[in-house]
Amino acid sequence: MTGYDKIIEKYILNGIEKVDLSYFEPSYIPERIIHRDEEIDVIMKNLALIFKKITPKNMFIFGKTGTGKTAVIKFLGRAMMNSKNEKINFVYMNCQINDNSYSLLYTLGRSAGAEIPVTGWSMDRLFNSVKDSVEKFSGYFIVVMDEIDRYIKKNGDDILYSILLMNSEMQNSRIILIGITNDVTIIDHLDPRVKSRLNEEKVVFPPYNQFEIYDILKDRIEMAKMAGYITDSAIRYISAIAAQENGDARKAIDLLKSTLQIGIDLKNVPVEEKHVNIAKSKIEYDAISETIRSLPLHSKIVLLSITLLKEYGNVNITTGEIYNAYRNLTNMINIPPLTSRRLTDILSDLDMLGIINAKVISMGRYGRSKIVDIMLSSSFIKSILMEEELLKSIKDSTRKQSQLKI
Repeated sequence: MTGYDKIIEKYILNGIEKVDLSYFEPSYIPERIIHRDEEIDVIMKNLALIFKKITPKNMFIFGKTGTGKTAVIKFLGRAMMNSKNEKINFVYMNCQINDNSYSLLYTLGRSAGAEIPVTGWSMDRLFNSVKDSVEKFSGYFIVVMDEIDRYIKKNGDDILYSILLMNSEMQNSRIILIGITNDVTIIDHLDPRVKSRLNEEKVVFPPYNQFEIYDILKDRIEMAKMAGYITDSAIRYISAIAAQENGDARKAIDLLKSTLQIGIDLKNVPVEEKHVNIAKSKIEYDAISETIRSLPLHSKIVLLSITLLKEYGNVNITTGEIYNAYRNLTNMINIPPLTSRRLTDILSDLDMLGIINAKVISMGRYGRSKIVDIMLSSSFIKSILMEEELLKSIKDSTRKQSQLKI
């Protein structure tokens, strides 16, 4: 047996091959949707008009993260496409990925069979090519724009107008636009031209309660054939945690998956409440770590400045002290510093992410200033920040302290 075979054999013998955790992935769309009967009824009464040769209304689906909006729409889209009664194409677009007009029209056009390059065409040529291809399809297009609020806030609503205009110019095909968002005010910000053409129906998905989340978790466990891997009390514990966090079923399923994985790795099943706590801590740790890793370089330098100031015993750290330390660090790694006003923006961003706590205090005749404190341990933050190539050279605490002039 080769070294490659041995390492594979080790994990096969560990029992990992006997479980399938794909049922707990965010991308998994179950074959049955529970506790969303009312919402499905409203959506399907509208979409089913297709089978009566009536064009359904456009729709906006509202609800907080983890309330089943995307899962329901994908589930219903799959059902509509499997219908033999009408020619239906379901086009799903996540506006975090399809974040510009060219990308959205390209995706729509390709779904209709259009030969379009990934880049390079003018918007007029792209629009006409997409319209021609959609028209030739001679059917219905259910076009979903998930997280549509992100797109509109970044690019405006011209693409909505273009799609709605396309609809009015076609004879053989129709587009039903479905926007998914957690921003209940987004329609208020649309241009009057778009509003007048939308003629939308609104559906609100309320958060799940503890008992509904419990049923959802039990259902997923049953699908995955993993009933013997977790105790009922652990499932109820996960449900209670998720219910306290805005009824987010997606987080509950993620926590369930992590808990099961820990039990499998430790060869300690069925998993119990103690494993849930371990998984919860790991998820929170991973989320914070990834947030810090994904910060822009200057935000990392600002955070490192605060961390070092705190390490050297500074109390009530002011923006002025942070800026002096920040400038010294940028000099050490030979990059130009940002302005003090930009640093204030970075502090606000870090505060919003929960990495620091910044509160404004009055300095009397000297005006107002922010007092900053870090919410995490210095060693934890530094261990992540030092993964940044440009910051690796800043290691010797004595040298740092003298160069920061603290």
